[in-house]
Amino acid sequence: MQRIHLLLLIILPSLFACNANKEKIKINTNPFEVMPTNMKQNIIIEAFVGEWTSTSIESASQIDEIKNKYQERIIPINYHSGDWLETPFTDQISTKLGGLMDPPKASINRNTLQYKPSVENGFTLLSPSLWEYQITKHGLNTPNSALSLETKLSTDGTLDVNIYIAYKEAIQGDTRLQLIFVQDSIKSSSQAGAIDNYTHQYVVQDIYPDAEGTAITLDEESEQGTIAKHSFTQMKLNNLNLMNVRIVAVLYQNNTDFRKIKVLNVQDVKLGGNKYWD
Repeated sequence: MQRIHLLLLIILPSLFACNANKEKIKINTNPFEVMPTNMKQNIIIEAFVGEWTSTSIESASQIDEIKNKYQERIIPINYHSGDWLETPFTDQISTKLGGLMDPPKASINRNTLQYKPSVENGFTLLSPSLWEYQITKHGLNTPNSALSLETKLSTDGTLDVNIYIAYKEAIQGDTRLQLIFVQDSIKSSSQAGAIDNYTHQYVVQDIYPDAEGTAITLDEESEQGTIAKHSFTQMKLNNLNLMNVRIVAVLYQNNTDFRKIKVLNVQDVKLGGNKYWD
């Protein structure tokens, strides 16, 4: 009996020690705070169009074909030039990307054309015949970052957006973040070459905070990766059909030389909705 008591005295403390040292597992139920296992490169097509030219209809059809082919990887937006849908951002963004000649032109993730015999080599705003080449050249790599979006529309008509940025390695340089508001199904006023009831899609209405974006820092290092949260609050939505509005978040590296500007990743979401990791 004494031997049994002695054995218990030896075993019990070690059992309690094991329980005391055991780590509690905390389950994160917020999907925005869970590091994505796979990151996918999304592609923003920033096209410049105008109602005064019928080529805008042709470029819209080509963008639809590209989107059907690459599905959710493609996020198109249209800056109107020389018509009633033009905003100050048309000139600001086109100048930032090297200058606009004549629509239709588009940038693909703000990358310049390289390694292809073309008079547009070294340009960012490219003719439609080069768009898919740029997508296959720059858009199918595994990225270092990914975006997810959380939006909340208040009763007073203002909007709050949380942007979650997951990244595997620290991102150096002048990193910027901006929100582009686009509206679908806007009835044409006088689109050249169009039949009645032609509607415009992906029309840029506003950019927040501006064409340059807000500077952010993504320099933390972690073996498991890092998730950073950036918020834009109390944004006013003026003269927009809220049912047809999408928000496009663009994470990009800025530079005074347009040939060194590039989009790191991009994500979009319907106004009032959420978009989790791809």
